Amino acid sequence: MLRASAANDRGDPSDEPRPWLGVVPYALLMMGLAILAVGIMVVAWPGKQSPTKPPAAQKVTTIEVGTAPPGWLDEK
Repeated sequence: MLRASAANDRGDPSDEPRPWLGVVPYALLMMGLAILAVGIMVVAWPGKQSPTKPPAAQKVTTIEVGTAPPGWLDEK
């Protein structure tokens, strides 16, 4: 059944506001994102490191940067 105008679908301006269709979904989304952000921060927080085992970043290897053996570019 077709209606004459779309204005009838909007409802009466004197209707009570419906928070379940307006503010509540956004508030729940913001709360969910806040909980997720706090959870990520807790998981990502660095723990205590063992003083006897040095971190991997402190291990230094002796590699000369920018050197190659002679003749590596020569065409054969």
